Parts: sequence; structure tokens; C-alpha cells
Amino acid sequence: MKNLSIKLKLIIISILSLVFLSSILGFISIKQTKQTLIEQKYEALTSTRDSKVKQLDELFKLYTKQAHLLADTSYAKDLTTEFEKIEKELNIDQYGEFPTDKKVVEDAYEKWDKFYKTYTNTYPFTDVLLISKDNGHIFYTFKKKSDFGQNLRTGSLNKSNLAKIWQKVKRTRKVSYIDMQSYAPDNYKPAMFLASPVYVNGNFKSVLVLKLDTNSIQNIMAFRSGYSKTHEDYLVGEDYLMRSDSHIAPTTHSVLASFKNPKVGINNTVAVKEAFKGFTNTKIIEDYRNKEVLSSYTLFKIDDNLSWAVVSEVELSEVLKVPNELTNTLIIISLIAFIIVFSILYFVIQKYIINSLNSFQDGLLNFFMYLNRETNDIQLLEDSSKDEIGQMSKVVNAGIKRTKQSITKADIENWIKDGVNQLNQILINLKDLKDVTDESINFISNYINAGVAVLYIYEEENKKLKQYSSFAHVSRDELSNEFSLGQGVVGQVAFQKKPILLKNIKKNEALITTGTVTQNAYNTYTFPLIYNDEIFGVIEIGSFEKFEQKTLDFFENINRTICIAISSAIKNKKVKELLEQTKLANKELEINQQKLEEANANMEEQQQQLEEANVNMEEQQQQLEEANANMEEQQQQLKISEQNLKEQNRLLEETKKDIETKAEQLEQSGKYKSEFLANMSHELRTPLNSIILLSSLLQKNSKQTLSNDDIKKANTIFDSGNELLRLINDILDLSKVESGKMEVIVDSFKSIDLLEQLKEVFGYTAKEKGLEFKIVDEYKGLICNDKDRISQIIRNLVSNAFKFTKEGSITLSITASKDLTKDFCISVIDTGIGIAKEKQNLIFKAFTQADGGTSREYGGTGLGLSISKELAKLLGGYISLQSNENKGSIFSVNLPNFSNNEHLDDNLSKINTQTLISKPAFIEEKKDKKIKKVEDDRDILDLNKEAFLIIDDDEIFSQVVYEEIKRGGNFGLVALNATEGLKLIEKYKIKGILLDLTLPDMDGVEVLKKLKANHETKNIPVHIISSKDKNSETLKLGAIGYLQKPVVDGDINGIINSFENINKKEIKDLLIVEDDDIHKEALIELIGTEDINIKGVKTAQEAINEVKTEHYDTVVVDLALMDGSGYEVCEYIKNRYPKLPIIIYTGKELNKQEKIKLQEYSNSIIIKTANSNERILNEINLFLHREEEKEEKKEIFKDVDLSQKNILIVDDDIKNIFVLDAALKEFNANTFTAFNGQEALDFLKDEKNKIDLILMDIMMPVMNGYEAMEKIREDKKIKHIPIIAVTAKAMKDDREKCISLGADDYLSKPIEINILASLIESWSTKKHK
Repeated sequence: MKNLSIKLKLIIISILSLVFLSSILGFISIKQTKQTLIEQKYEALTSTRDSKVKQLDELFKLYTKQAHLLADTSYAKDLTTEFEKIEKELNIDQYGEFPTDKKVVEDAYEKWDKFYKTYTNTYPFTDVLLISKDNGHIFYTFKKKSDFGQNLRTGSLNKSNLAKIWQKVKRTRKVSYIDMQSYAPDNYKPAMFLASPVYVNGNFKSVLVLKLDTNSIQNIMAFRSGYSKTHEDYLVGEDYLMRSDSHIAPTTHSVLASFKNPKVGINNTVAVKEAFKGFTNTKIIEDYRNKEVLSSYTLFKIDDNLSWAVVSEVELSEVLKVPNELTNTLIIISLIAFIIVFSILYFVIQKYIINSLNSFQDGLLNFFMYLNRETNDIQLLEDSSKDEIGQMSKVVNAGIKRTKQSITKADIENWIKDGVNQLNQILINLKDLKDVTDESINFISNYINAGVAVLYIYEEENKKLKQYSSFAHVSRDELSNEFSLGQGVVGQVAFQKKPILLKNIKKNEALITTGTVTQNAYNTYTFPLIYNDEIFGVIEIGSFEKFEQKTLDFFENINRTICIAISSAIKNKKVKELLEQTKLANKELEINQQKLEEANANMEEQQQQLEEANVNMEEQQQQLEEANANMEEQQQQLKISEQNLKEQNRLLEETKKDIETKAEQLEQSGKYKSEFLANMSHELRTPLNSIILLSSLLQKNSKQTLSNDDIKKANTIFDSGNELLRLINDILDLSKVESGKMEVIVDSFKSIDLLEQLKEVFGYTAKEKGLEFKIVDEYKGLICNDKDRISQIIRNLVSNAFKFTKEGSITLSITASKDLTKDFCISVIDTGIGIAKEKQNLIFKAFTQADGGTSREYGGTGLGLSISKELAKLLGGYISLQSNENKGSIFSVNLPNFSNNEHLDDNLSKINTQTLISKPAFIEEKKDKKIKKVEDDRDILDLNKEAFLIIDDDEIFSQVVYEEIKRGGNFGLVALNATEGLKLIEKYKIKGILLDLTLPDMDGVEVLKKLKANHETKNIPVHIISSKDKNSETLKLGAIGYLQKPVVDGDINGIINSFENINKKEIKDLLIVEDDDIHKEALIELIGTEDINIKGVKTAQEAINEVKTEHYDTVVVDLALMDGSGYEVCEYIKNRYPKLPIIIYTGKELNKQEKIKLQEYSNSIIIKTANSNERILNEINLFLHREEEKEEKKEIFKDVDLSQKNILIVDDDIKNIFVLDAALKEFNANTFTAFNGQEALDFLKDEKNKIDLILMDIMMPVMNGYEAMEKIREDKKIKHIPIIAVTAKAMKDDREKCISLGADDYLSKPIEINILASLIESWSTKKHK
């Protein structure tokens, strides 16, 4: 701006000011136009909104009027009277459906249908229904859809809007509306009803329901005459779903679309919310598409309890289209003006100032880069201009020229010096002449970029130059490799001792040859190698380019270096030749001397060998004679031994058969004994359960009807029953250990934890008896063994110590084992009566004590130590005893850690091996008992009352539990078998089930499976009460607890309370232990937080602290955590909170031992995969007893697609095959059939047949299912195929046998479609492991 004139500056400033002022005025006028247009549109919207409200009001008045009129006509009253008579004549069940198929009913419809057809065609109604006031029977409907005959009290429509309006009219006894809701008989399309009471002779008899034709409402809201493109009117209900179709977004916000997909079709804009608050207003808001609109809204009241929001809207962008276009035009004009002015100024400055300065700057930068050796090119500055920049450029150019000359001269000198130094470094250590010449010619050629080069050495002996080395030279017949002095250019150079330079050679004499071309060298330079006036050789070099002066100077400088290296190599060669000649002479002399010495030694050795050979021949002759005599004697002895051996083999074979027979008898006897004990245990527990429970109730004397003597007697019965129970348990444990059926489950736990746990158990006993109970942990380490069995052993030993110690102390200690084969030793030291040495072996025998009088004084059966000894043996250890009479005893248990011990595998194999035997003759099967009627509340229950259900075949126990339930003010139902129980569950509302496992008609586990597979019953809490040993499978299936009979009344109350807590607790608490934030958040999002409080932690310690301080309903644990392992969390919960369900959810692949260990802690183990989300969600819902969303509640086969799966059905019954085939066709599966195991094997072995899943029956001819499964698992090609065993058997042993022989899952007949679909969905994508 300094070089510009004042005139030019003023013009530029004026132009800019005008552009700015015009822009401001334009924007103000456009803004005022926008405000005016918005106000005009508000008035139009309000007008159309009020018009729609008026039309809707008139329409609903018509609806109401028609309802009044029709309800008061004979068509409604007479129809009600007629069907009331029919109801009495047919004695219709008030809880059942109305019999629409009866002839008397069908005859009655015909005379009414004609009238109502005309009525619905005349008025805006799609159907007319009449419903019984008292029973809820829909005894008439013109359309005769699936609602016809339904019972609105108990039927499938009891929660529909039809049922709601029936109840509303019953309650208010006036005309009422019910809002739109999905209606099942209309294929779940939204339906709206208007109802009126029908009075006959002044008595309220029925409810008239009119189904509104919503097309009338749609027609009012869809009328758009005179509307702009984005103007629309619509209705919204209180649930924020559409009540009329959107003109702009019909696919998502029509009435049908909104109800079908509420999450997408919801409309909860500011206008709708304010309308429902009672406001009538107009404002700019974002609509349901998140677009800015002008909105006019108000509330339309249909009746006192039903209102809709009426909204009229138009897009703001459409209203402001013209002002926006003007704004855009103004912006464009302003931008164009600015660009023109700016371009002019930029052109002037750029052309006359910036370009000259840039040129000067580029020249200086190029010069400095040349000085810094960053470039080899240098350019002179542009100096043609006459201004100051041109003058400075001329001065700078003169300096550039002088600097370039100096730098070029220095570069040449440095280049020659570098070449000489590099060549000197190469040649300095070379001794061989050929190496010197090769390296020299190669370096020179590469350094000057020559095309071809040859080096000749002058041989003084024959006065000739001989070619020694070359570079890129090709030998040719016409060219010589030797030259005499004066012969050719090479000889002439050597003769005159001066170089010769040849230029522009035209002949093909000096060729440069490459892999692709042969071309003559245009220039050659031949120079002699002279040092101290002595000729050493000649070098000839050819090149396409002319030889520069610096190259010729370089040749002159390297002459001396090459000559010295050649001279040294020639002299070194002569010295080597002299040394070689001397070495050859010495070597020949040594060889001749060695040959002479070897010849003398050989002659002496041959003489000695000859003498030894004569002696050996004499000895061998004598040994042959003795050997012949011995062989004859041995042959006779062999014949005798052979006869004896045959006799011994015969006797051994007979003995072996006798032993095997006796072993089988002994094994069978042991199995019979074990099964007898197990059956007797169950039969004893059942009456014993009643004895203990009833005696416990009698002790309480809650009705104050017993005397103190009676209470003491009841107390004696209770104590005796518990003592008998303990004895039965001891006998069972002993039987399990002896039969090898005792399970070993390896835990990892700290030694101090075991000691502290036992101190808590026996602390009260020690205080009561006045004894000191001490614990000592010298081991202070981790123990890997079965914690429960170790605790059982120590409890027996400590109990005996307390029993036989009257004063002093009892010490429980853990130390390192002195036995090198074991790892740790647990000792129980007491100061009691001690045991005599001669009786110490007797105490470990069953039913034996050290003294026959001991049991009289101290009690006991003598089983405790016997069981402890067997358990210690099972755990890989032993029990030892040190004791002196009247001085106390020390019982020591030495055990191994199973972390690296092979004994673990042995025990695991025993656990998993089950022997299947036929039932002996003396064990009788349970006979079906006639179902007796028991006392319960089924006669006084209605559909709205909830009850507890007891499923147990023990009538006495069931009655006692029922009385406990009644005492708590609850309703109870009793079923003595599974079939009756399942029927009661279907008929009544059940809030908790107490389930026995040994039922006469079905295994209790199967009952539990059926309950948890059914969507209607899966969330009913189930608690197991059984005389069987605790079965972890029931907890995995979703049971909330397991109680082994016998029980006391407090146990029953505890179960009832747990049911009540689950049912009352609407919000469940879930703890997630996961150190990966992404996985944790994904799991929380999958589960949802509407009805669950979810807490996530990252470390094992945080998880343990949470469980200590807060109450959780379920815990989800990952095994790999930041500060340790998930095992620690599982073990802590198992020890402190055994009833808290644990779900293992991990990405780690588990081996067999890890799975067995985790199964003790966890109710479910899930491996993270791409398809594991559904299973983890199902497991969490199961353990939280969480209701699933209604829209997700559908038949399972609708979610299963087996169109790409091939399934083989193996069954000998054609009817079973037909049923299974028909069921699988529902899943689009490809099915194949086989009538026995052998046919199945033949089919599978054919490589053409690719099968994904096998349904295997068990009882079949030719080859049964057991044999077929074994053979399939033995075949490497087909052993991976999953197998589901399908059989009519349903007992636990049958399931276990199928699983052990290769089945992946088990299904008992009759088959339910939901269970079958669940198993197929689970296994069709897996492989057998």
C-alpha cells in the first residue's frame, strides 16, 4: 500500500465499504421477511389444527350416540336374553369358553347376523360384539374371528384392550372408550373399542362393544387440500405411538408401523409432551425425524380417561425457502465482489514486486546450497531489470563465478587424492600378483567409469608384455594377448615410456561389451607403469566419453602406487617358490623313512600271530568235544521240562478260571451291597424325614397342648432320629469309598483358611467342655486336594479328640510332610485317654473301637476312623497314629498336592467310570401307587391367587410342609406325582415349587427340565427337597437350592422366605467381574439395566469386597483378571456364600481337570464365542428369575433355521421316526433315517453322506444305541458328530450311561417340541469333544 497512490487507496476502501453496507442491509430485510412468513404460517397451522379437532369431536359424538342407541334397542337386549337362556340350558362352565360349535348356538346367530351386517355397513364400525357381564363370555360377534367364544376372564385375551373395556364398563356402567392396542384376533393390528352397558328390564346383563372403523379418523387427518408439501396433521396417543398415519414418513410412523415397531415409530417430541400436559401452543421444535418444524398442538379429549395429542406441523425450511434463497444470492454477490477486488490487488503486487523478490531469493538459496555442497548445479541471478533488484543481481553473479572456479579446482584435487588413497588401502595387504592386477584394474575402471580396460605385465625374461587382468574385456582371435616392445600401441607405450591418447576411433578394434550390446570405444588412453625409470607394465583404458584432464592427472598420480604393489608381489612370488621347493624335498625324505619302519614292524607282528593261531586251534578242538557231550544231556532234560510245563499250564488255567469266577462273584456281591445300601438309604430317609420333622414341630409346642414330659420325649425322638441319620450317612460314605464311587474334586486353598474354618466349627464345643483348642500353621502354603473330603477326615479326628479328652488341650496343626512321597501333614494332638498299642490296629476297622466298653461311656459306632482311613487312601495319602494309654494321642494325615501328581488322573478316572449292572432279584421295584386325594387349597383358589406347590410322593411329609405353608398365611397345593404337579402348574398361579427327585412316574430332574424349558414356567423358583445326595445338575438347571432329607421345620420356613424374597424383589442385583472394559460394557448393554442393578469390578479383591458388603443375586466371573485369577473369587463365594449362583464367562479354553474343578464352584460355564451372547443372557435370566419381554416371547422353532443341516434319525419304531421327521421339517432340516445301530453305522461310513447331528434311540434290534454310540466314537472319521440320545427311559442311571458311552445330550420320551428345538439349536453347530 506504500507504493500506491492516495487515489487508488480511496477507491479500494470505498468499494469495500459499499460491499459491507449492502450486505448488512440485505440481511436485516431478509430476517424481517422470515419473521413475517413464520407468523402467517402459525395462523394457518392453528386454523387447520382447530378444524381437525372440531371434525374429530363430531365423529366421536356420533360414535357415542350410536352406542347409546344400539344398546337401548331390542337387537341388543333380545340377543342378550336369548343367549343368557342358552347359557343356562347348556350349563356352560363360567371359567371355560363359550361353545360356539353347538347347534343351538349356531341356529341363534343366523337371525342376528343380517341386522348387524347392515348396521356395520351403514355406520363407521367394523364389528359388533356382545359380552356376558358376569362370565366374560363373548357370546356374539358379527365377524366371527378368533375372539368369538373367548372367556375374557381366563382366556388368552384376558389382558387385551377388549377385556379392559369390558371390565371398565362393568365398573363404571356407562359408555366408555378404550385406546388403540395390538389385538391378536386382527393379526395384532391396532384396534379401538367403544362399549356400552346393556340393561334388560332394568338389570345390567351384558356389554355391547363396537369396534371402531379407524379409517374415518384417518380420512379426517389425511385431508390435505391446500397444504404445502411438508404440511401434515397427525394424532399421538399417551403411549407416544401414532393414532393416525404420517404423510411424510408412512413407513415408520403410520399407525401399523408405529405399533409393530414401537422403538422406531415412537413420537415423543416437545409438542406431544406439552400437549399431554394440557398446553395449547405454537413453536419451532424438532419433529420425530429430528428436523426443525413449525408446530401447532393441542389436546383432544375423547372422554375423561382418554386423550390424544393433535399436532399440525410444516418444515421450517419450506416456510423460509424464499428468504433463504435471497440470503444465498446476497452471499454470492458479496463473495464475487470481494474476490474481484482482492484479485486486482493480488495481481499488481504479485507481478511487479513478489515475482522479482522470489527470483532473487531463489538465486541466493541456490548459491548457498552450492556452497554447502547440497547441489552440484548453480545458476546465475536474473539481472535484466533496471531497478535496485537488477543492480544487486549483477554484483552477486560476479561473486558466484569466482567462487565456482575455486570450488571446482579444489574438488578435482580432492577427487584425485581420494582415488589414490583408496587404491593404496586396497593394495597394501595384497601379496599375490594376480590379486594386485585384478584389484588395480577393477578399481581404476570403476572410479573413472571406464567401459573396458586391460593391464599388461612386462616380463623381463622374454622382453614381452603379457595380459594379466582386464575389466569388461572380451578376448577375440584377431587380438593378441602378448606384445613385444614397440609392437602395437601397447608395445609402443612401453618402448617410449610415454602415454598415448586416441580419440574418435572408427574401427571395431576396442569394443565395449555388455549383456545386451557390443559397441566400440570412441576414446582409448594407454599409459606405462614406470617407477625409478623401470617399466613394470602397461594399462589400456577405453571409454565412450572423452578423457578429462582430471582423469589424466589421476592416471599419473596412481602410477607410482601400482608399480610398488606389482614389484612387491613379484618379489613375494619368488620367495614363495623357493620355500615350496625346500618343503617338497623334506617331505619326500620323511616318507621314505616312515615306509622303512612300517615294513620292519609288519614282519614282527606276522611272526607273533602265526604262533598264537597254532595254540588256539588246539584249544578249540578240545572245546568242541565237550560241547557235543553237553548237548546230548540237555536234550533229555528239555523233554522232561516240556512235559512238566504242560501240566503246570493246565493247572494254572484251571486256577485262573476259578479265581476269575470268584472275583466276578465278589464284585457282583459288592455291587449288590452298594446298591442295596443306596436303596435302603433312600427308603430309610423317607420315614426318617417325617420322624425328624414332626418331632421338631412337637418340640416347639406351638399350640401349647403338650406337657414337659411330652416335649422331652419329642426331643429324644428328634435326637435319636438325627443320630440314626448320621449313622446312615456314615454307612453310605463307607460304601461309596469301598465301591470306588466317591468323587474327588480338587480345590486350591490356603492352609490357614482350612484351620480357621475348623476352628469356627469346634470353637463352641471347646468352650462348652472347658478345653483349649489351638491351631498351628507351619506349612503356610497352598494345598491342592479335595477340601471337603479333607475337612471330613479332620472333623472325624477332632470330634474323637473332644470325645475322649476330659481335660487339657487339643491342637490341630499343618506342617510339611516328613514322607518324601507326600507334601503336607495334618495332625490332631490331644491329651485324652490314649490307646493301648495292642489295640491301635483295631480302631481303623469298621464298627470297631479300642475297648468294647468305650461305646457305652462315650458313644459312637466305630465308623468314623474307618471312613477317614479310606478317604485318606482315596486322596493319595494315609493316616498314622502315635498314642500311649492315659497320655493322649497324635493322629497324622499325610497327603500329596495334586498339582503335578499322577494320582490325580487315577482318581479322576475312578470318578468318571461307572459300572452299569442289572438290578439283583432281592431289590424290588416300586409299584405304582393309586393316587390318593390329599388335603390342599385347590378348591378355594381362584385365578388371581398365588400358591406354593409341593411335589413329593411322601404323603406325611407333604402334609407337614403344607401345614407349615398354611401357618405362614399362604395357600398351598400338594401333588404326589409329577404328572399331577405339572397339571396344577398349568391351572393355577404358582409362586414357588418344593420338588422331590424320586417320584413314582418321572425323575425330578426331568420335571425341572420341563419347567425351565417352558417360557410360562421357567421363572417360577424351584427348591429341591430330596433324600438323594446333592445333585449339582439341578442347580445348573436353575433350582434356587438343594436340601437333603430329613429336614426340620426351620428349613421349610427358610425355603418359603427365599421364595418370598425372590418374588418381592423387583430389581435384582448382578455383579460382573471382568477386567476388560469393552467386554464389560458390552455385557451390561446386552443384559440391560431396566430391572437389574449391575455392578462391574476389574479385580479379584474388588469382587470379594463387594460380596462381603453388598447382597447380590448372581455373580458373573471371568477367569483372567488383573490381580489374579477368577478361581479365587469362586472359591471365596463357595466357602462363604454357597447359595449365591456363579456363572463362569471366559475366553480361556478349559482342559478336563479345570472343568471338573470349576463345576464344583459354578452353576454354569460359558466360553466366549461369536455366538455366546444368547446363552449368557439366558443363563442370567434363569438365575435371576427374570421375565423376558413379551415381544420376544415366541415359539422356539420360529428362531431356529436348520435349512443347511443334515440330521440322522435312528429308531426302530416307524411312528417315532415319522414324529421326529415331522418336527424337524418345521425347522427346514434335511433328515435321513436308519432302523437300527448297524444301519446307522453303514450310512455314516459312506463318505457321500454328510451328517451334522444324530438323534439316537437306545432300545433297537440288531445293534442297540449304546453299541452304536461306542462304535461311532471309535471311528476317527465320524466321531466328531454330536449325538442326542432319545429314549423312553428317564432315570438318572440311563442318562449317565448314555453320556459316558458317547452321547452329547439326552432327551426322554415323550418329546416336547420346545426342548427338542433347544437341544438341536445348541448342538447342530458344535462338534463332539
